[in-house]
Amino acid sequence: MVNNNFTISRNINTMYFFQKTLQRILIVIIGVLMVFIVLSFSGSPSFQRDISTKEAINKPASPSIDIKLAEAKPFQGYAETIRSRDIFKQPYRGRTRPASGQRAQEGAVISSNAPLADKFKLVGIIIDATPQAVIEDIDKKETLFLNVGDVVDGMELVHVEEGKIVVAYNGKKFEMKAQ
Repeated sequence: MVNNNFTISRNINTMYFFQKTLQRILIVIIGVLMVFIVLSFSGSPSFQRDISTKEAINKPASPSIDIKLAEAKPFQGYAETIRSRDIFKQPYRGRTRPASGQRAQEGAVISSNAPLADKFKLVGIIIDATPQAVIEDIDKKETLFLNVGDVVDGMELVHVEEGKIVVAYNGKKFEMKAQ
């Protein structure tokens, strides 16, 4: 009986020693692999393949590409363009200013915007030195920033005030309120 306990104890110690040894070997292997990977990606010369002179002579030359860049101007060349631009102004695209004779005639404002309700939606109003109306073109699915006098698809922005705008469409004036 005593001999059996000794054998079991010896087997457990052997297994423990084997397990610890295996762990140490795996840690060393992982460490060596990590060093190899780091050195191979870092471009260390010791890991790069040497090209013999014979291979270098027989290797065809790679085609060269000439890239010509535009000549850089001094800052003064750009300064006037920068000074003349208003970075806060929306680019004037997709809208036309009407000729002076095409503006809607002065008259009563119709409070209902029924003909425009299916096409345009007043999203917001910007009140500052040059007030703007933020209008969504439902058909085109785009948002427009309009100044007084801008025309989009026959609708002219006539007046902007807090909470509402007045537009001219087909010779009649309509009032649109912000929602």
